[in-house]
Amino acid sequence: MPLIDDDYILNYLHNRYRGDQSTAATEMIIAVLDCLSNSTNRSETTRSLCRHFLVNKVPLLLVKLQIPAMTAHFVINNALIKSNAASMDPSIGSDSMMLDLSNDVKQEFLFSCALHGVIEEHRIEEILGEIPLQTMPSKRYVVDELVDECLADPDREERLLAEIDESEGNSGAAALAIVKVCIPNVCI
Repeated sequence: MPLIDDDYILNYLHNRYRGDQSTAATEMIIAVLDCLSNSTNRSETTRSLCRHFLVNKVPLLLVKLQIPAMTAHFVINNALIKSNAASMDPSIGSDSMMLDLSNDVKQEFLFSCALHGVIEEHRIEEILGEIPLQTMPSKRYVVDELVDECLADPDREERLLAEIDESEGNSGAAALAIVKVCIPNVCI
């Protein structure tokens, strides 16, 4: 897979959807959900990467698209509804169901969106249609703060590495901080 940064993705979405941020965001979320559900249905090893992309990257891309919170709420809800409707379509067939995601993945995604300010936290229950079983992470990681913590306490790097898999929405900041500490001259 080629190295693609956020600007490349955002420029593609802008050009493809001619500045219609809502449609671009909806289609992006549906595409990621489809990839994740397909990898899950096929028991592919890429499902963890797709899940991390959904939870840790998509909310940051939504932030950069600068969609207002009410619109983002509508966009996310619409994407989940469209994906669910596609999975219920009998013409698709049981072998290629588009969406077979557990609610915990959807909750992780929604909590990550709330963590980054894309949607308001109280909207999560409304979008899910049920009371979430998970809770939102207590704090959003900031790369520079994590770098300072790692420089002050060398053991923090190891703890941060251990946290990456479990830090819904914070993995990107944690990974970037570790790279900056371990490779100080890297330009990111």
